[in-house]
Amino acid sequence: MSRRGFLSAVGAGAAGVAIEAASPLGRAGPRQRPNIVLITADDLGYGDLSSYGRADFQTPVLDRLAADGVRLTHAYSIAPICTPTRVGLMTGRYPARHPVGLHEPLTLSPEDRDVGLNPSDPTLPSLLKGVGYATGLFGKWHLGAQPQFHPNRHGFDEFFGPLGGAVDYVAHTDPGGAHDLYRNGDPVHPQGYLTELIAEEAVRFIEKAREPFFLSHQGPLPIPLGKNRETFRWSGSVQASSKGSTLDLPIDFPA
Repeated sequence: MSRRGFLSAVGAGAAGVAIEAASPLGRAGPRQRPNIVLITADDLGYGDLSSYGRADFQTPVLDRLAADGVRLTHAYSIAPICTPTRVGLMTGRYPARHPVGLHEPLTLSPEDRDVGLNPSDPTLPSLLKGVGYATGLFGKWHLGAQPQFHPNRHGFDEFFGPLGGAVDYVAHTDPGGAHDLYRNGDPVHPQGYLTELIAEEAVRFIEKAREPFFLSHQGPLPIPLGKNRETFRWSGSVQASSKGSTLDLPIDFPA
């Protein structure tokens, strides 16, 4: 399943909400609660989509989501970098209200090793789980690598992805060469390109999850895009920097 295929599969039902148990969504019966798919892209600028004015290439699948949903034209990110942005997204609070939110971003340094989002703080997935949602996170976490900070401690029933802020897409290692790909709390070693593995896991969750469900898909980087309206095709080898392995990766980006 490609990233474009994943977006197409979930786009029609995607929605975003933040709730408390006492909200109308919390009081609604299971059949009245919408399934929620939250898609987050790292480093995606406001003007990088054609639905937001980009003229030199097209993003048709994401544009369709915008046309069928809501375009936020006067909203601002809580922070310009990974960790504090995710603190705001998960907690609904200013990042600086949490010690981890003051790190811009969390690094592999010894002083950052024992820092993470406090599992006693309410989060979007924990609140949703409290009103009956099945919850899953597929993609980047970057809110603490120690077991006490893992996504499963914050309301996610399932997690697949890297715990840190940067990972080799083929070797699945962090910049220091340590393995960084996990299923829940256990390291896993599947073969494949990381973004494709994440999309496949997200689709698997949708296909088997009971309803209602909350899926957070947090891609490590934006989707690569062609430079014009014609079909752009790239095929080649991607070299893993840490282990020297290669993977042939054919990609199609139709206009």
